[in-house]
Amino acid sequence: MGKVRGKKDVKPVIIESLKDGATVSAACGGAGINRNTFYKWYEQDPEFAKEVDAAQKSRVHHVEDSLYKKAMAGNLTAIIFYLCNRAPEKWKNVQKVEASLHGQGPLHFVLYDPDKHAQHSEPGKPA
Repeated sequence: MGKVRGKKDVKPVIIESLKDGATVSAACGGAGINRNTFYKWYEQDPEFAKEVDAAQKSRVHHVEDSLYKKAMAGNLTAIIFYLCNRAPEKWKNVQKVEASLHGQGPLHFVLYDPDKHAQHSEPGKPA
């Protein structure tokens, strides 16, 4: 297949390649253009940029669908990943670290809550 020449002919080829999972480099190579040209079009043509963004976003939806199907088929890794990311309030991945200084007992850490501290009327005074 010969290289596509006109700007109007090239853009749809690039969009379809991106929808099919190609990288920008691969899509540009297949369409016979330089990546710099692609990025120039992306910056200067809002409609093209919108189509590129939609094409790349559609790939994320395909992967999400695949992940969900794997989880429903019993793939433990997919189940864990899905739950940790879709229901983090219940399934967040928590790691507990214990440490001590040589003979001085355990270390205690206090997590800083910027929202809680922003309510203070005076620095260093409790709310």
